Amino acid sequence: MINSEIFSKKLMEDDILMERTQDEDGVYFRVRQTLDYGNNVVVAVFFTNSESIVDINIFNIAHINNPAKKAELHSLLNEFNEKFRYIKFIDFDGHVAAQYSYNIEDHFNPQRVIDYIGLFLNAAEKVYPELVKL
Repeated sequence: MINSEIFSKKLMEDDILMERTQDEDGVYFRVRQTLDYGNNVVVAVFFTNSESIVDINIFNIAHINNPAKKAELHSLLNEFNEKFRYIKFIDFDGHVAAQYSYNIEDHFNPQRVIDYIGLFLNAAEKVYPELVKL
């Protein structure tokens, strides 16, 4: 069984609903999640065609659209990236997202992906108050 299928099976076993999409680049899983602070984020898990890399993304953590705040935003994101070991916070034209990519070793563990999603959602909730100050 390929890794994206293993992950899909684990989602079904744990009764976790994520939309599955496949295109020429690979297989995507995504779901909207409402965080404690009320913002809706999109959790996306992407398996490349080779099934050797998994990308985990949290989109829409915050939207900072003031161009005068760009340098301050990047400084804050750099602080977050030093603070958190795995997750990296990035700016997509004012939309703050978090991402993590890793190579799948010989044995894929779908629970690891689920655990990372939980950790990254928690990290998004921790950084949000500092982002809204901008």
